Amino acid sequence: MIKKAIKFTLLILCFSIMLFWSYSRIEKINEKKQFISGICVLKEYREEKAEDYFNYHKIHPTFELDTIISDVNEKEGKVLYYDSFIDLIKQPNYVDCIKYYFNNKEASINDVININSKQLLDLDYDNVLAEYLYLDLEGSIIRKCVDYSKKHSEIETADVIYIVDLGLEDINPSKHFLSLIYTDFFLPARIERYIKYYEENESFSPRQVVEIVNCDADQQFYTNIVPSDLSKGLLVINNKFNYLEKDYVPENLVVVDGKYSYYGARMEKTAYDAFVEMCEAAKENLLYIIVAGDNGYRSYNHQNELYGYYEYVYGTEGADECSARAGHSEHQTGLAVDIEVIILEGNRTYSYSSRYDWVKENCWEFGFIYRYQAGKEHLTGYQEESWHYRYVGKEVALYIKEHDITFDEYYTYFVKGY
Repeated sequence: MIKKAIKFTLLILCFSIMLFWSYSRIEKINEKKQFISGICVLKEYREEKAEDYFNYHKIHPTFELDTIISDVNEKEGKVLYYDSFIDLIKQPNYVDCIKYYFNNKEASINDVININSKQLLDLDYDNVLAEYLYLDLEGSIIRKCVDYSKKHSEIETADVIYIVDLGLEDINPSKHFLSLIYTDFFLPARIERYIKYYEENESFSPRQVVEIVNCDADQQFYTNIVPSDLSKGLLVINNKFNYLEKDYVPENLVVVDGKYSYYGARMEKTAYDAFVEMCEAAKENLLYIIVAGDNGYRSYNHQNELYGYYEYVYGTEGADECSARAGHSEHQTGLAVDIEVIILEGNRTYSYSSRYDWVKENCWEFGFIYRYQAGKEHLTGYQEESWHYRYVGKEVALYIKEHDITFDEYYTYFVKGY
């Protein structure tokens, strides 16, 4: 009698489970149909991802439909949603998963499986972890984000991810911190210098601060000097923080043709070939370009004599504004040239005061940059020199012109490397 009762009870239990499972299955199918009917009319909808859209919706029930489509379309793999305890048991370390599931009541089965896949079972489930759990982040990154968010609850999720991505989670987020890290040409390695300079110059914009520090102009000129890195080739920099040795002479020096130099100036051959192209193009615009004196390549000793003259006339401070100290001149690289522009007969476009305008505007097409611009004196350390042009190659020259930056900043951000 008892055995019959037990069998009957088990039968009823099995029937109930089957009935519940069937009902849940039908309910899920209906829910899916209803969801798909609403999302399929959207423009970016892709039929082959219908199940992924639905699963993503189950994981993020508050997301807008267009957000779901956008997020899923960007994903390469399948989106999986687990809704059964059996899914939990299928995990290789199911014992740990089950323990986590019962110890963290707010976590769904899907949450637990996701937490397990990202090796985060040692973290307690809470709103902070949930915030990052389904973002496209590795477990190690989520761990750092959760830790950072709990220390700095005032920082938004997107900002936290960016901070961690930059490797700046150990930096205290001061009032200037967020504005700096989103600034163009920001370099994480210089964050402490940015913050220090910003705190001392609060009237400056974040961009001005980044620009100054990237040019090393937050330091006194001719301090912390280092040898110029000759391995950078045509993009070597030689300024008030980088120097060339006394005996340095660039390879491939050639004598400038007499059509473009009265005094036998010399230039590095690649720069010279580009210079000739620019001179010929200028002629088509009724402008004649010629090297000013012999101011192509200058030796260390020549520069020393020139600087000495300016120092005698203007004093050290005045000389530093218009002339480089020996070893620090771009002319020693052979890649810089000082020019004169002569307006040819028949040219009614240019007045004497604006005779360099064509060169300033078009030099990039030949790989040159207008090196010492007006308004950039605090960055380069030199007064404006409309006549001084530096060869860097066409691609770099165009970038510098389009972004209105100095070669000093370009070098620090793109060439120097950290």
